[in-house]
Amino acid sequence: MMMLFGKLAFASGVFYLFCAAAKPELVKSDRPAPFTEGIIYSKASFPAHPIQPVLKSIDFNSDNIPAQYSRLKDSINLDPVGLQDPMFMSVIFLSPVSGKSTFDKNRFLIETQSLSYRLINRVANDTGIFMIRPFNSNSENIGVVYDATSMKKIWEKYEINETEFTIQKTAETDVIATYPCQKMIFNFKGTSGQTLPTRLIGNIPWKVTVWYSEAFPLSINTQLPFYFNLPHGILKTQVEFDKAGKNKMVFEVTKVVPKDVNDDDFKITPFILPLNYPAQATKITTGLMSIMANALQDM
Repeated sequence: MMMLFGKLAFASGVFYLFCAAAKPELVKSDRPAPFTEGIIYSKASFPAHPIQPVLKSIDFNSDNIPAQYSRLKDSINLDPVGLQDPMFMSVIFLSPVSGKSTFDKNRFLIETQSLSYRLINRVANDTGIFMIRPFNSNSENIGVVYDATSMKKIWEKYEINETEFTIQKTAETDVIATYPCQKMIFNFKGTSGQTLPTRLIGNIPWKVTVWYSEAFPLSINTQLPFYFNLPHGILKTQVEFDKAGKNKMVFEVTKVVPKDVNDDDFKITPFILPLNYPAQATKITTGLMSIMANALQDM
């Protein structure tokens, strides 16, 4: 009997060690496969703001976004108090609200819609094409051909970096579009030295919280409304534009479609006679600033 008990104990110990050794492999196998190419869909929202029900009801795949906005704004009883902050209203009007992005290892195509414009930015073979079509009839379409290394000079965005923000890494996680993500927080130090006259979002964030995934390359961050210096892809960004955290924007990936993409997925129709950067830099800057100024007239 003692010999039988000893054999059973030994067998149980071996089984326990096998399961303990196998557990990390099981967890690893449950992780989503790394994203290398495919299509990513995203959206922006403004929690608790009275304009959010309007944005939620707009079909951003159609060509009549201004008409939809005007009709819905009149049909929904908006709280006028929430519309009295012109700085935050400018963020809402100039932020990308709906987006579709196509990626492979060497190319990307960003297509976004806001309340005031459609924007396309494609980089392939080290050459970029940036196009923005404003809805306001007082502004002209702008198309720019540029070297890929100059993208940040064409598509200006505020950069969330370690110089102007304190960085807080956390152990918190969340699942975004079926992918496990890590949470990281950036807090503004109070002083900024960035001069970006044509950035679409002019407000400086006080606090930015991101959820990133090691399954995604940093190239997908091109679709975000800000630039980040992170080695992994960000799937959700929560931005607070005031110290009290009242004016918030959430930009998040809603759907990921890993798939093999080809040349047809990156096809666009460029504007006739696009401008060239840097040869026509002044004209590009003037045009982009005109688009922003005229867009705010429609608020």
